[in-house]
Amino acid sequence: MDDWFDNLPKLVAPAKRAIGEAEDDGNNPWLALFQQHPESGGPFGGRDNALTALVGFFRAKGFPIEAAREFALDWNNRHCLPPLDVESVYDKIARAWIEWNGGTLPDNTPTEPTEPTALEIMRWPDMQRKVVELGNVEWIVPDVLLAGGLAFISAPAGGGKSWVAADLVRCLSMGELWLGQLDVALASVLYIDEEMGLLSMFHRLDGLGANPHGLHYMNQQGVRLDNPAHMKQIIDHIKEFNIRLVIIDTFVRVHGHDENDNSKMSALYRSFKQIKQTGCAILALHHNRKSGTESGVAHEQMRGAGDIAAQADTVFSISKKENVYTMKATKNRHCDESRYLNISWQIVTVDDRIAIMPVEPQTVDIDINSKILDCCPIMHSYDGLDDQLAMMPTGNDIHRRIGGNKATLIRCIKDLVTGGDLVAIDGKRRAVHYCRMGERQNVLL
Repeated sequence: MDDWFDNLPKLVAPAKRAIGEAEDDGNNPWLALFQQHPESGGPFGGRDNALTALVGFFRAKGFPIEAAREFALDWNNRHCLPPLDVESVYDKIARAWIEWNGGTLPDNTPTEPTEPTALEIMRWPDMQRKVVELGNVEWIVPDVLLAGGLAFISAPAGGGKSWVAADLVRCLSMGELWLGQLDVALASVLYIDEEMGLLSMFHRLDGLGANPHGLHYMNQQGVRLDNPAHMKQIIDHIKEFNIRLVIIDTFVRVHGHDENDNSKMSALYRSFKQIKQTGCAILALHHNRKSGTESGVAHEQMRGAGDIAAQADTVFSISKKENVYTMKATKNRHCDESRYLNISWQIVTVDDRIAIMPVEPQTVDIDINSKILDCCPIMHSYDGLDDQLAMMPTGNDIHRRIGGNKATLIRCIKDLVTGGDLVAIDGKRRAVHYCRMGERQNVLL
């Protein structure tokens, strides 16, 4: 067996050529399997993705499951840094043998076959009738959780996501204010817990004084939303028990795709869509990017591909400062920015019970206006300003330098323009540039 495995690069080399690659292109991705694979990074984006590629090859070629197990374990020990645990390797192989149609798919592309569907093309009268049928937008939590919608809450590790979710479960069953501030509709909820586990979840709910009879709970079942068998069970349960909200804790745990791949995240949206089509809302808890890799766009602080946030109806970000948690909307398709959520709270213990106590939202950095002004050059004349646009930043330029909530920053810029502290100059492609006017402006006007 060792000799066979040592020669596996020679055996897998023709696999890619069979689907169109040149024999001597020098860039055969299968040979990359025999490099070192850390937890993240490397030729496949991490050891888990590399294992998926290896198992996909075995399955597509119709290898016996027993042989695949032995080869995968040996490969794991040789090439993964550090090696995955044996249970993870076995789990990957078991799911592959159930989900992938071995021998009929191209290597490393385990996708569900899609059946053709009839496309619906509406005219204006059809659109009018459809709007009447759909009725008004229904919110489970006004301006936060839309019935049949997809929402994400992101935060750093330990940033309070699961406390927020636990308090929502409490309120959905008891009709109390979520986070002490937000009205909610009574509703049954399915909580898919792949992170905390039963003991932690129970003690949080019990500590909050919850009595959540409307809770349906899945305790670390290895749920995969990209698994058709799992999706069928979830959809059937939603319909049978009239579930109105599915909470996913956390997003990264419920699929086997590379979360940095936009096309894979877009494909995963098909699973979300199945849930949304029942009228059930989805709230996915997600992690922020690691410090130092943050995007300048607020809702792109979430880890992974941009298509994750692009799929969502609403996106919220939690931050923590001096034991005060603040949750802000960074995206909302269904309301204007004046109604974007911005609330703060503290988690305290009162009479042996845990309580979430509202506090005033943390104010915008008092120096934000001065920071904006520091980004903008001083001009002493309106003459020839168009020729000096390259010196003047746009709103996006200012945001990249300062950071923070973009919507708040843009409002501050507009206030400075209204107050005469900044001058807005129209540039090319609808860009707006900003500058300050010096002491001579009154003379030169």
